[in-house]
Amino acid sequence: SDDLFAEMALDDALQFRSSLINTPRDGQNRLWGTDPDLAFEVFEQGLSQGGKASEGLAGPAVQTAADSAVPILLKFITLPGNEKVAADIGRALRLASDPALVETQIRALLASDVEEVRIRGLTAAGWMATPGLDSAILDVRKADARTPVRSAVRGATSRSYRLGAMMSLAVA
Repeated sequence: SDDLFAEMALDDALQFRSSLINTPRDGQNRLWGTDPDLAFEVFEQGLSQGGKASEGLAGPAVQTAADSAVPILLKFITLPGNEKVAADIGRALRLASDPALVETQIRALLASDVEEVRIRGLTAAGWMATPGLDSAILDVRKADARTPVRSAVRGATSRSYRLGAMMSLAVA
């Protein structure tokens, strides 16, 4: 009887936690349709505070207005300590209806001499997994010997290769 009570209490706590976590996401998803400008402001603020509440919202942001979403996503793609949000952002970048827009913005990041900006560009390029951006990653590898950049090049190359292999497998 005590075990059953403890199990029921745990179940209730998990359901409460789940509803508490999903409430901001549900509200944000409704906001995309009613007031996109405010939705983007709330989305960007959520990302700037660590991104946990923004997980799962990058896709709807891109679908609402890619031209507003892509700069925000590229700004936070290297969000420290939250790989789930980074993966969500990477998937959302590939959802953009105009991949050329995304690629142009990523190339601008890669062209920067600022280490942090270039690393954001490399991370995004790895998530896009396109031949053009793979070539741009290689160009950065040849031109920039800074250790953090080299590490980002390895990560981007690895991710792009894995995603490319997965895409090829899905097509086959």
